[in-house]
Amino acid sequence: MKSNGRAILNGGSIPVISPDLLAEIISTSSDLALHIDRDGRIISVLANPHQRSFGELSGWKGRPIASVLTDDSIAKFKRRLEQLRDASESTSQLIEITHKDGENQEFPIRYALHRLPSDDSVLMLGRDLRAIAEIQQKLVSVQMALEKDYEAQREIDTRYRVLMEM
Repeated sequence: MKSNGRAILNGGSIPVISPDLLAEIISTSSDLALHIDRDGRIISVLANPHQRSFGELSGWKGRPIASVLTDDSIAKFKRRLEQLRDASESTSQLIEITHKDGENQEFPIRYALHRLPSDDSVLMLGRDLRAIAEIQQKLVSVQMALEKDYEAQREIDTRYRVLMEM
């Protein structure tokens, strides 16, 4: 296998894979896979069966992708999709966007976008970033607590110095 992905398995030939097996390979190799058509509507949703934390996403099928993205992710996604479609050769684009579901719950996903030239649709293979986001949030909380403690210590030091000068 070459590092650029052009020659795969047996000297460049890809084995014939049944649609059911292909769907299983896609769903288990990513946490969330979306197939969207040229107009931005979701054709299919495949969630990793080993990751049940997404809940029921079958209601996304047939909806515009923008309806399941947060407001700030919509513009970012449209720009990246234009870049993908403007690319002269078949390349992939990476993007981190945040989804929203009907319960106002949001979850970040890092996608690799792959344009399918046969019908100009896009296959989105995503990795869940919630664990990373939780760690980042904890780090921010710890940093804020440290800064608060440092400020309190400086205030005590200042009071002590004033007291000693008196």
